Amino acid sequence: MLNIVLYCCTFRKDLKRTVKLAQSIQKHNKTNIPFYISVPTEDVDLFRDYLKDFDATIFDEQDIFVANPKLNIQKLYEIRGGLRQQVIKSEFWRLDISENYLVLDSDCIFILILMRVISFSLVMYLTQLFMKGGMFFKLPKDLVQRKFASIFWPTASL
Repeated sequence: MLNIVLYCCTFRKDLKRTVKLAQSIQKHNKTNIPFYISVPTEDVDLFRDYLKDFDATIFDEQDIFVANPKLNIQKLYEIRGGLRQQVIKSEFWRLDISENYLVLDSDCIFILILMRVISFSLVMYLTQLFMKGGMFFKLPKDLVQRKFASIFWPTASL
């Protein structure tokens, strides 16, 4: 199982935006965090064709649904697209691809410094969240930060 992946749930209307996102990830993802994209069944071939030159794994969103037998797929497709997309994003973990994942909208782009800023900000946010929540009540703050930092920078030391 991977430590962390980038994940985007999208559809044909956002194809051009997703290509720009993939370009920015390819250019600035120096740590080679894997990039996964889920799309509706009818869009899989389209996305694979347009993103064939990028290091991205495109798969059918139905794969996520199959991983949760309690999910009522018919009801899921009866709700509006934006809400359905949120459900799909929240269910990605069931594929057991990674321990952690960062969900990206198709209109995101990365710049060189942003990859580290996002990672560092997330480490600090998670540290504060867990320290305030009491989950690490007896652990020193720097130990919690090191744990979260190891998710994003496995070879770094804080």
